[in-house]
Amino acid sequence: ALIDYLHREGIRTSLLSGDRLQLVEHVAQQLGIETAHAECRPAQKKAVLEQLIAHGDIVAMIGDGINDAPALNLAHLSIAIARDINITSVNADMVMTTRHVEAIETAIVQARRSRRISQQNVVWAVLYNFTAIPLALVGLVPPWLAAIGMSLSSVVVVLNSSRLLRLAETTKNGK
Repeated sequence: ALIDYLHREGIRTSLLSGDRLQLVEHVAQQLGIETAHAECRPAQKKAVLEQLIAHGDIVAMIGDGINDAPALNLAHLSIAIARDINITSVNADMVMTTRHVEAIETAIVQARRSRRISQQNVVWAVLYNFTAIPLALVGLVPPWLAAIGMSLSSVVVVLNSSRLLRLAETTKNGK
């Protein structure tokens, strides 16, 4: 389901594994993963990521072992699936405490929602400040009203941001 979601979102997938070629190809085929690299050592995984990055790709890496640490360090976004606290977890941008990779889809959805709401907040603050402050400076709005407006503007930003809590709860409940 995660691979299907990523493909629907236009995200290409690759499998880098230290396992045997036949197994890696079989797993890649079953999951619909486009590119598979088998029998990779840590340096080989890192080299694949270097090549992707050199072509201008933005790379996210999901790893679950110490052999993934060099590639995780190189990726734009590194996600460690924690079996225990190890070097992989320490070097990752994000540590999953569950083995259910479907949580990555939830993280992507939440990150996009957070970004959208943050952008809304910035637009609101800029619009308010570029209209209310000049009006207050030229005396068209009394200072006390401008101060109340600034406070209300902050309340709007906080209330808009609080939607993320509802969205997180909705996602957690599976709705």
